[in-house]
Amino acid sequence: MTELVTVFLTVFSGVVTYIVGQLVLKLLIEPVQDLKKTIGMISYALIERGSVISNPGNSTKDVIG
Repeated sequence: MTELVTVFLTVFSGVVTYIVGQLVLKLLIEPVQDLKKTIGMISYALIERGSVISNPGNSTKDVIG
């Protein structure tokens, strides 16, 4: 009987550990990664279009060509 309880507690603790790990992943780690990805995309767009942003009076022919 005690062996059955030990097996049950081992499996139960494994399941609880998995669930807590998934909660931490979904609630903490993934939002931070998405934030960093968004910041990177904004940074790239600002660097790529920096000349247009800093010189808004230029025509599109000067910028593209």
